[in-house]
This record gives sequence, structure tokens and C-alpha cells, in this order.
Amino acid sequence: MTFVQVQLRIDSLENETIAKINGTIVRYKKKQYIVTPHQGLPIKGISVCIDEDVIECTEYTICQWNDLIIIPFENKIPSFVFKQFVKKQINVSTSYFIDNMVAKYISNDFHPINMIPGNPLNMYYMMKITHQLNENDCGKPVYNNNKLIGILVKNMDNIIYVCPTIYLLNSITKQDNNHIYTIECDLDKIKQINRYKVTDNKTIYYRRMDCLMPVKTFIALEGDINTAFEININHIIRPYQCVLDTNRLIQNSIKININGLNIGINSCFIHMMKLCYNDIDLIKRIFKNIHSKEKINFTFNEKQYILSF
Repeated sequence: MTFVQVQLRIDSLENETIAKINGTIVRYKKKQYIVTPHQGLPIKGISVCIDEDVIECTEYTICQWNDLIIIPFENKIPSFVFKQFVKKQINVSTSYFIDNMVAKYISNDFHPINMIPGNPLNMYYMMKITHQLNENDCGKPVYNNNKLIGILVKNMDNIIYVCPTIYLLNSITKQDNNHIYTIECDLDKIKQINRYKVTDNKTIYYRRMDCLMPVKTFIALEGDINTAFEININHIIRPYQCVLDTNRLIQNSIKININGLNIGINSCFIHMMKLCYNDIDLIKRIFKNIHSKEKINFTFNEKQYILSF
């Protein structure tokens, strides 16, 4: 087997909810990890199921700049451990696999971090499979010849979205996974980053994957604390230090911001209302007011809450 079951304890407006998902086991730089998607949810705790045992995880990193949770886990696991990783762009001519089912690469697809409008775009492999998967199949590995291609983070009918391996490896090596990073300049005026030219449609060649991606995607992927890029603007080249990207329409968070009957709208509150309560109407109201920032009255279990941006 190529995965283990992971249980996420999800915070909510009443009792905790348990979300069962999958974890892929990897060994990188002599350390073993379980990797699983967080789906933007407010997670209070994580446990891993090994045979009949449920093991509580005391150490883990919820990456706020991508979809992944990185769990250091040195216990022996009766599952396949990935030690080889495909970092380069995959292609349409090769067959890849998930659960021994063929997955065919279609294209690179880009979606905002946590699916929140205004966030930088992350890159995903969009792939086609022969049979539909379940929602709780997320977290399973996509692979070829025992080499990890990426982690399944979303599926719709027979289309799956896979987080490329480079996101996993960067999550392990980054100093700060708790923030999204950017640089303080007009990104539309950048002509070159670290000797690589920016195209007219604002993409840049990413050498580590051998592909093109949007400039904002590149900066979010490679940005970190104490990291700088050599930027060419108007033929003037100088280093720009990475800074926290805090100018968001809706703030990214891994915790619900609640004080009495007042709730601060953030990314995990939106995902929690969808997963735990399937309140699509409330989510539509939030996105309708995203620019006006008007407060929203919200009734739940006969309690009147006030939502604010």
C-alpha cells in the first residue's frame, strides 16, 4: 500500500468534526514524513492510523502557502515509502498511477491559494483518470516507477488535481511555512528575476521544474524569510528582499477567529462552513461582500453572529 489513513480534528462552531483523509509517506534528507492535504480547514489535532493503532501527532506543519501538512514521523509504517521524486514538469506521453489506476496528464492548472480570490496562484497537474475517486481519497500519491509525482488534493468526477512534488520538497526545506511571501515592487514592471526573463504575459521560466509559471506563483513557491531575488525593473538590477504578503481580500489562517458572537472572516472559516455545514449560501454572501467589507449577520443554532472582514 502507498498511503496511510490520517484523521484531522476540525474546529467548528459546536463539537469537533473528524475528517478522514490519506497520507503519503516520504523520506527526504534522511528524515521520514507523512504528507497530507489540509484543505484550508481549522485543524486542532492530527492522528495517524497504523494497523489497529491510532497515534497522536504532536509535531506537524500546516503550510499556509500551499495545500499540504508536513508531519515528521519516524515510526515504522507498513506502507511504501517514497524516496525518489520527479521534480521536472511531467508530460502527456507518460502514464502515471494512483491506486494502480492510470492517470493521464492534461495540463498545468493554476488556482489561488486556499481557493480564495486575490491570493497568488499555485500550480497543479490536472490529470484524467478512468474511474471516479471519493472525496476522502485526497492525500494519495501519484507516481511512476516508484517515483513520486505529487499528492492528490482535489478530484471532480474523473479529473484530479495534483500538487507537484516540488511543493512538498520546498515545504520541508523552507524556514517559514506560516506565511505567503512577496516582494515590494510593482510586479507588472519586472523584466527579469535571477537572470530569467519575464514574458509579456507575466510568466517566468522555472528551472527546477523546467516549465513556465506566473511570476506570482514563482515568488510564492520560492519566497521565504531571509530570501532575496535579483530583480530587473527598467534595466536597473538590484536585490529585493522577500516580505510577508499581507494585502489580502480575505486573510489566510489555520484558526477560527471568534470572540463571543463576533467572527472574523478568514480562509479557514469559509472552508469549515463548507465542509462541516455545507452552507454554500453563506459563502456566496461572503464573496459578494468581499470588496465592500460590509458586516454579515449570520444565525446558527439560534445564535446571532456578526461576521466581519
